[in-house]
Amino acid sequence: MRSFNLKNLFKRKPRLDHAEASIRLAAVAALDDEQDVLGRVFREDESRDVRLAALGRLTDASVIATGLDDPDVQADAAHRLLALGSELPDHIRAHVAVARVELSEAQDETRAARAAARIDDPDQRLAALLKNPSNRIRAAVMEGVWDVEVLALVERASRGRDKGLYRMARERIAERRKGQAEREAEQGESERLCSAAAQIADDDAHYDAKRDAIEREWQQMLQSMQETDAGLARFGVPPRDLESLQDAFPARRVRQVREEPPVAGAEAEVPADAGPPAEPAPTERVEALIEQADELVVGGVLTADSVASLRAALEALQPASEPEPPVEPKPASDDDGEASPEVGAQEGLTIGATAAMADSQSRPETDPEREVRDPEHVASAERPGAMAPQTRAASAPLPAEARGPLMEPPPRVPEPPAAPAASMASPEGLPGEAAEQSDDGYIRALRKASERVAAFERAVELEARASDLVARSLPPEAEDESWQALSERLGATHELRREARALQRRYGWPRDMPRPAQLEGLTNALTQAHAAIASAGQRLQGLAEEVADILGKFETAIGDGSVRAASEHEHAARDLVPFLPRDRARSLQARLGSLSARLRELRDWRTFAESPKREGLCQRMEELAEQPLAPQPQADEVKSLRAQWNELGRVAPHRDRELLARFDDAAERAFEPCRAHFAELAERRAYNLEQRRAIVDVLEDYVAGERWQSSDWTGVERVLRTARSEWRGYYPVDRRAGREVEARFNELTATIHDHLKSEWDVNSARLESIVAEAAAARASDAPLPERIEVLKSLQQQWKESGPVPRRVSQRLWRQFRDECDPVFAEREAVREDRAEQFRRTTDEAERLIDELRALVDSTSPLDEREVANLRTRTASIGQLPRRLLRRLDEALADVERALSAQRAASTRESELAWLARVEEVDRAFAEAAAGDELEAWRDAAGEFAALFAARFEDDAAEEDEDPHQLTIVSEIEAETPSPEADQNLRLALSIERLNGDLSGEREASMDHRSLALRWCAAPATAEEELRTRFFGALRSMVAGHVSARGYTNARGPGAN
Repeated sequence: MRSFNLKNLFKRKPRLDHAEASIRLAAVAALDDEQDVLGRVFREDESRDVRLAALGRLTDASVIATGLDDPDVQADAAHRLLALGSELPDHIRAHVAVARVELSEAQDETRAARAAARIDDPDQRLAALLKNPSNRIRAAVMEGVWDVEVLALVERASRGRDKGLYRMARERIAERRKGQAEREAEQGESERLCSAAAQIADDDAHYDAKRDAIEREWQQMLQSMQETDAGLARFGVPPRDLESLQDAFPARRVRQVREEPPVAGAEAEVPADAGPPAEPAPTERVEALIEQADELVVGGVLTADSVASLRAALEALQPASEPEPPVEPKPASDDDGEASPEVGAQEGLTIGATAAMADSQSRPETDPEREVRDPEHVASAERPGAMAPQTRAASAPLPAEARGPLMEPPPRVPEPPAAPAASMASPEGLPGEAAEQSDDGYIRALRKASERVAAFERAVELEARASDLVARSLPPEAEDESWQALSERLGATHELRREARALQRRYGWPRDMPRPAQLEGLTNALTQAHAAIASAGQRLQGLAEEVADILGKFETAIGDGSVRAASEHEHAARDLVPFLPRDRARSLQARLGSLSARLRELRDWRTFAESPKREGLCQRMEELAEQPLAPQPQADEVKSLRAQWNELGRVAPHRDRELLARFDDAAERAFEPCRAHFAELAERRAYNLEQRRAIVDVLEDYVAGERWQSSDWTGVERVLRTARSEWRGYYPVDRRAGREVEARFNELTATIHDHLKSEWDVNSARLESIVAEAAAARASDAPLPERIEVLKSLQQQWKESGPVPRRVSQRLWRQFRDECDPVFAEREAVREDRAEQFRRTTDEAERLIDELRALVDSTSPLDEREVANLRTRTASIGQLPRRLLRRLDEALADVERALSAQRAASTRESELAWLARVEEVDRAFAEAAAGDELEAWRDAAGEFAALFAARFEDDAAEEDEDPHQLTIVSEIEAETPSPEADQNLRLALSIERLNGDLSGEREASMDHRSLALRWCAAPATAEEELRTRFFGALRSMVAGHVSARGYTNARGPGAN
């Protein structure tokens, strides 16, 4: 073994182009702060360790950013960029690798949110977020996430890793499902209310009460819809069109009020000669009793006493020859609460049975007012033992489901046997056909009253049970609810719904009568149960999808031959299948059983196929024990064979367990030679540690005895580089024991490097300032001779500067030459360039002057595009001698004046022609108005007739202007004289104009066109003198001002 001595500090210099990575790694460590060399090593070296060593010393963000697209160093480059602490450019900070690292390490919510926004892939964003150790940061980033797909990813990824994120994702997914279930339930409720409102008969005695109740429910339902849509808006679900839904709600109809018979006891006017008041007819007394019963329901005073009173009144109205009204029907007590077909067969007959059966034929099969629809048909399928709707429809002629899930038909009443004619007393003794019709009405009314009283008695009897059922709350949904708890909660909800349905059917409430509060409570409880079942059904649907996904992975693992992964998927599926609904569980259980059978076959096949492999591994390990390799390859081979054995999985058969014991014994014998090798390595580590301590001792003496103010800096650099090289040569060492020595070595080398770098920094800064001054001189606008003198002075300063590292000196010298050479080259080329440029410019200017003069001298109209082209060429010609530039400007000004004169002449002619036409049309209008020939005038005026439209308006008289005043106003604007008789009026209008100018209320300008339009809007005048004066003033305005104002955007018909 070699030993350390001081001479070794001045030997061996590692090279960056060496074939061995360890030598290049040492060369990188020996480098000074040479960013260009470090950047090249980071970009081009083949060894990842060498590249990372160079990366750790780089400070240029643009160089480090080149590694962001390299998978080998991507994460390390991102860490290094963020560790610099400086402000990173936007394009670097926006890189997804930087964003992932920043998100995983962020300690501020704002920074984490910005980093998350720069990661487009949800999987990458979630993986980076879960690496962040702060629960607060993870919760803050996830606070604004409401997308269901992203929440599903969060739920799967955070399971067992972050309870807070898992709970947040579960709660929001459950909230989304609950909102969707409520939305579907509300949709069914809206259809029910619309149907109920549409089916109230116009002649219903309680139309207003029923309608008011439905409208109250409708408003509450709309409010609930708004709240549900507001809750789902966060998940990106668009709101429903409530305005269209409101429009679809049937409008309130105006009922035709028919004359009702007077109620018993009501006051009525009786003629003086009339006898005693007539007794009310029996039908009228029954109808009064029905109204009294309905008022009890509407008023909410349905009690046992009030119902007993109604029963007594009803019995008083029964004919002596008729039996008692029917008692409450007893429905069958099956699971779904369906009434037995035999219900009512044993009941007594009522007087109105025949009429009631006739009435029932005209009633609808379903009662939309009482129907509550299931939001999800899957809910019924999830209930154990439930049949599908199609099965029930096929098994019964008219099942209850055909009338709605909560609708029960009223109690059936069989037709009574034929009764003798004498037993049917005619009310009021009406003879013949009239008496028969009156009997039918009386029987129908009595039947209706009997139904109501019977329903009231059942309601009073069931009130306590209904109140208890309504008071029972649905099982709550707990946080982090397990599948077992969900299954139990779903069963309890199904039981509550079944009891509510059965109790609602027992009410047997008539269709045409308002429902009591207890029955409404049952309906609401059923609606809530439907929503809860639908929500749970959606969660179970998600569980079914998860199980199906696991089975898919299970099947894939079997196809890939991965027994371990397939076994994990099998256990996961078996844990979840028992919580699925029966119908879905059967299909998945069948698939699971099939896959399990395939897994058993795979295990058998693997056992059969792996036994020879295990035998081969045992033989190879035994050969390795008998014929060992070199110690390190021997250890590597033993490790490789052990890894291959483990890849075959666990051993199950007895034969494989014997092979395992044989393999372990051979591995022990094969590894025995390696133990001596590793003991020798331990001795070498101890020796290397002692040599490193010696290097530290020498460096401590060197640092303490060196005079840094007058040091030989070249020798100092050699000592530093040699010490680092020797240090790396004594490797490996025991990591734990060598930490203290390594820390001391790093401290000493850092001290030497700091002294050395301080001297280099001073000299390098001086050279960089010389390069900067040369660059400033090159970019300066100073004359060329002055810049050349400055560069010569800087060259002399360069020679007098102190030492710097050779690479730094060469780099700066190249930069200095790059700044100086162009200036000296410029001195040679500037004269020739100036002469050539001057010649080209003057020639172009002379050509332009000739072209401009030719345009002015030409008699043809000027072409504006040609003038614009010449104007552009003149502006871009560049610098010229003053005399030549003056000639060019004068020639261009002559062309501009000629063009302006041409434009003014054209505009003046156009405006004068327009005024002449307006004057002609106005004169024709005056003549046509006098002769009542306005239609012929309108045809002749053509498009100019639109200017005079105001004269045809009926209300124009109040706003008409005086043509006389308009004439004087035009003369004031045109500054033309007015007749002597109009001087006073002109003075008054001038003062008014001046006041308007001072107050700012007058229009900013009044041109001839605006005055002409006002004239056309004024009443027609037959005074030719005013017309001549007015249009003459306008022509004067055109002649004096049109060139200045330009009127390029003419208004009105006939404008050019």
